[in-house]
Amino acid sequence: MEFVPKPWGREYLCWKGNATSIWALELNHNKSTSFHCHCNKNTGLIVLDGEVSVELLNGKFNLSQLQKINIFQRRFHKSTAVSENGAIILEIESPVNKEDLVRWTDMHGRTSSAYESERKQFENSETFIDLQKCLKKPQKHFGLEFLITNSSNFDFVDDKENNLIVPLEGGLIHEDEESMVVGPGDVLTLKIYKMLAEKFSPSKDFISLYIRKA
Repeated sequence: MEFVPKPWGREYLCWKGNATSIWALELNHNKSTSFHCHCNKNTGLIVLDGEVSVELLNGKFNLSQLQKINIFQRRFHKSTAVSENGAIILEIESPVNKEDLVRWTDMHGRTSSAYESERKQFENSETFIDLQKCLKKPQKHFGLEFLITNSSNFDFVDDKENNLIVPLEGGLIHEDEESMVVGPGDVLTLKIYKMLAEKFSPSKDFISLYIRKA
């Protein structure tokens, strides 16, 4: 398994489909990503461990475990690990294009640089998230449970409304079957998903990542 070394830590690919890719970002304490945007793709950020400050041009949000933010295309943002032991974030991107990157400012001097090309291998003793395994059975990391399934297999009994659903392929559609109201790369709480699912139907190819407390 490969990871991309970063001046703030490292990141690695843990899911890649036709419509979405998901990267795990491991940020060291007080380290920040560049202040950047993606011109053609939408991004969702989910904190898995630690605390993160997400800065936009017009505000700042402090997020802890299982909290999220949706960042739409052309929206500049920067993530900083504020917890003492660093932080781990899932970054969901749609469409799949890691080169879609424009840096405005960067404390590490990469403003004019493209996405990094260096790759390194994890040590055998290191653990990492492999979401492909979630297709067969739930996987547990950081006290959270991850499952990838189609909409008909969701079991929401006694589940908390702040659990998260991430469409990976397909989504919720209007009755004309052309207008998609929830699609790949979106990150929704269970509460919002339930509200929308009462009005809109899942597409035939709808599969999602579901994250809840283990």
